[in-house]
This record gives sequence, structure tokens and C-alpha cells, in this order.
Amino acid sequence: MNKKIHIITFLTALLILSVNPVFSQKKSKKDKGATTSPSTSTASVSTDKRIYLEGIFMEGVQARILGNDEDAILKFKEVLKADPKNAAACYELTRVYFESQNFDEAEKYATLALKQDPTNEWYYIYLAETKAKMGDFEGASKVYENLTKAKPNDFEYYYDWAYMLAQQNQLAKALEVYSTLEKKLGKVDPDLVFQKVTMLLSMNKLDEATIEIRKLIKDDPKEFNYYGMLAEIYTEKQDYDDALQAYEDLLKLDPENTEAIIASAKLYKIKGDKTRYNEIVKQLFGNKSLDIDTKILAFIPFIEDLAGDSTLGAETLEMADLIIANHPNDAKALTARADVLFNMNKKEDAKAAYIQATETGDCPANVYYQLMILLSQMNDNKMLMEQGKKGMEKFPEDALIKFYFSLGAVQEKDYNAAVEALEAAVKLKIRNPELLTQMLTSLGDAYSELKQYDKSDDAYERALEIDPNNPTVLNNYAYFLSVRGEKLDRAEKMSARSNILEPNNAAFQDTYAWIMFQQGKYKDAKLWMEKALAQGNNSDRPVLLEHYGDILYKLNDIEKAVEYWKKALDAGGEKDLLQQKIEKKQIP
Repeated sequence: MNKKIHIITFLTALLILSVNPVFSQKKSKKDKGATTSPSTSTASVSTDKRIYLEGIFMEGVQARILGNDEDAILKFKEVLKADPKNAAACYELTRVYFESQNFDEAEKYATLALKQDPTNEWYYIYLAETKAKMGDFEGASKVYENLTKAKPNDFEYYYDWAYMLAQQNQLAKALEVYSTLEKKLGKVDPDLVFQKVTMLLSMNKLDEATIEIRKLIKDDPKEFNYYGMLAEIYTEKQDYDDALQAYEDLLKLDPENTEAIIASAKLYKIKGDKTRYNEIVKQLFGNKSLDIDTKILAFIPFIEDLAGDSTLGAETLEMADLIIANHPNDAKALTARADVLFNMNKKEDAKAAYIQATETGDCPANVYYQLMILLSQMNDNKMLMEQGKKGMEKFPEDALIKFYFSLGAVQEKDYNAAVEALEAAVKLKIRNPELLTQMLTSLGDAYSELKQYDKSDDAYERALEIDPNNPTVLNNYAYFLSVRGEKLDRAEKMSARSNILEPNNAAFQDTYAWIMFQQGKYKDAKLWMEKALAQGNNSDRPVLLEHYGDILYKLNDIEKAVEYWKKALDAGGEKDLLQQKIEKKQIP
């Protein structure tokens, strides 16, 4: 039986402190203030007047419920004008102003309500929460302190009081509140202990935190999580022997807890006991009875460690080999080994391992993703297309594989294949708008290369409908319009917008310069092209150099234009066209 118990980490514990107080905790309490009669505050009010005021009050309540705040305010103020000490009307005004975020007025009326009726807990709550919204945590904590005095047996208010103290960084006082509450409870309460531990950790009082966790263990010695928490605190203290003992106690209760096994192995490594570390690792990953999913989950932290420390490559690869030894034809095991090789920067070996994984019957689509990302990084575009075809055959409804295939096709200038894959991809139900935008942009680029301009423009327009401020879409669309010399005014606006959204992008600056060029604004074009060239080396440099030469030519600086055309040629620009420009000293 594979039993997974998750150890609570420091991060999880710290999240406890972020829970909103009060309103999230009062779900079981009835809002008493909302049903208070408006006439209870003044005994001297006549029966007829009382009935009249009750009617006005209920009209105000109805208006508030319907969201007619102005009408509600007028009604409740009318009640107060006749009965200035009416706490219920003050409370209802508090609610209206609080919900409309007019906290100054909310505080004013909450204070008045509480003054008239210091026994109603909801008056305290709204006053405290209003002060908190205004950043007055000191005032809020004082209100909750008073509420605990008025309602000493409503224990949730101690949490609220401590929370407001914590917001002022008065953690020592907050701990005192928790200690008071603990005495009132007369028992160990896990939620309360977690709150105390969270604060103690934030104060770096690790010894006191361990005492609190040991309370939980004493109260419930069979709860695995407590031992894990204790071990993590001991690890933070660098008390590795005590941490190991805590993990050992946990593993007595749950021998298959892989998180505890891994944590204890890493502690042995820290202590310099490489022998014991290797023993544990081999027992874990070489365990024939342990299923592959559990092993992969246990292996992920080691890959993450490798990503941050390349010196761990050899030992991590040994772990992957142990997994494969017992699962030789499992795609997950093969992929795990490929991931290790990838992080070791052994790309050829990783490629072979990923391909091997894709050839298994149970290979998931994400293995193709990883393989195709690697092939793209390696600029192995023919293999990218080859593996993409296999992936599309195996997962015909997978849009992402089609997209990766199209990347290779574009690089190989097989634009028809790219269009076919992208058109099929965008017809699928893609729930990721960013991915769909990227696909439509690529489709626009490919159609433009095929000179199918109507379809190209349509793809860009669809992309902009999804994300009108996508700088890449704006740039690419603007650039291809400028190359065609069409809709230059719109191209200029889109390009300008892309440069605002993503300044200092040489390709975007080049696009804007080229639009200026097409509009005959050669001085502006020169300025923007110089900005692009100033960005340093980039993949578009031959194009930028050629464009700069063209601009200089239009500005009658022929000698310098030829100089930049030669630079573009040396940088790998389009040979035939550049040689023609250089030889004839003019733009064809």
C-alpha cells in the first residue's frame, strides 16, 4: 500500500497568519445587529412614533439589501434625527458606509452604535474591522481586547485580537493573548498551537517553537505531520541529530513516507555520512515493490536540486539509473533520466533519452513537449519536424505539439507545413489565451511569407482581439505591413505602441524605423535605427545593418551606406541582394 503523508513546511505554516480574521470566522454567528429594533434605544418614544420609526427603519434595511445606498442612508439618518441614541440605525449606517468603503463615516457610526449598546458584539466587530481597513491596527486590537472582556467565553475573538497585534508586529503581545486563550481552553488546541508556532518562527524563537510542537505530539502521538514539523524546525536550528530522530519517529508510524525518507537522507549527507545517504537512496529508488509514480514524485526534489547545483549530476544520474533498472520500459523512468541529462547540459544524450521515452506505449504528451523544446534549443529543426509529425500522429488533438512542429517548419522555411499545423491547432479548444495568441501570430507570420496577405492580416487581427496590447503581435503585424507598404498609418501606431510596451527591443525599434523609411521620414528612420543598433548583438543584426545602409542611402550618404551593406554581408545577410547594392552603390 502506498501511503502519502505530506509534511507541513515552514511556508505552509506561515500561510496560517495570512487568513483574514473576523468576517471569515463569523459564519456560524447570526448578525444580531441587523435585527435590532430601531425603537429599543428610547423608552420615552410614543407607541405611534415607535411604529413610524420602525417603518422608516425597515425601508432603510430594504434599500440597503437592494443596493440603494443613498436611500438607505437617508432613511437611517431620519431615524437618528428622531431618535439620536438609536444604536441599530447607527449600526446599519456603519454597514452601508463600510460596504461602500467610506471608512471614515463607517468608523463614526460604529463608534456611536457601540457607545449606545456596549453589549452587541457586531458593533465591536464592525468598528474593529473598519479601523483595520483604515490601517489603525492599534485601534482595532484595542476594540477586540474590549470585546474579549465583554464576551470572555467567545474564544474566536482572541484570535482576532492577536491578529491585529501581529499586524502591528507586536508578536510578543500576540503570543500573550494566545497563552491566555490556551489557559481558558484548558486543553491543547492544534489551530492555536499552529498560530503560536508561526509567530515563534517569524521571531526566530526556534527552541520555543519545538516546545509547542512537542505539546501536539504528546497530545496526539500518532499524527505524522507533527513529527515532520518538528524535524524541519530542528533542521533549521542545525540540530541534525534531533531532526533525524524526529524523522525516525515518523517513519516508525509510516515506513513508506517518501518525503521523510528523502529528508532524512539529505540530513545524513549534510552530516557527511555519505554511506548512509547512499544506502537510503538505493533502498528508495531500488525498491522493486514501490510503484513508479511514488518514485518519480520522490525523485523530483533531486532534479530540482540538480537544476541549482550542476555538481550533483553524477549522483542524480545514478538515482535515475536505479529507477530504470526496475522500470526499464516505463516512459516516466526514461523521461526522468532524460531530465537529468538535460540539466547536466548533455543535450545529445538527453535528446536520445527523450526519443527513447516517446517510443514507449505509455508515453504522455508532455514528453514530446520536453523533447521538442530541447530540439528547438539545439536548432535541430529537421528533427523537430520529424518528432513533431510522430507526436501529431499519436496525439492528433494536441495543439501544443502542432505549435512546436510549426516552429521547426518555419525555421526550415516550409511555410505551407507550418500553416497546415497552425490552422489545425487554432481550431482546437485552446483554453490558454496566451498560447492561442502566439499561434495566431505565428500563423500571420507564415501566411505573410507565403504572400497570402489577407489570411495573414486576418490571423493578426484575431490575435489582437484576444490581446490588443501584445507587443509581439503589434510589432510583427506592423512590420509586414511596412514591408508591403500598406496601411502605414496604422502600422506606425501599432509599432509605436509596441515600443512603449516593450522599450529597448532592437527588433521593435527596427520595425518603427522601417515604417519611417517607407513614409519617407528618413531622418526619423535614422534615429530609430541607431537606437536599435545601440542595443548590441542580436539575431536580427544583419537586417538592422542592411536597413541602416538603406536609410543612409536615402539621406545621400552613399559611402557610409555601402559601408553598412558590407557589414550586413559580413554578418551573414542576404548575399545576392547585398552584393548587388554594394556593386551598384544603390538600392535596386
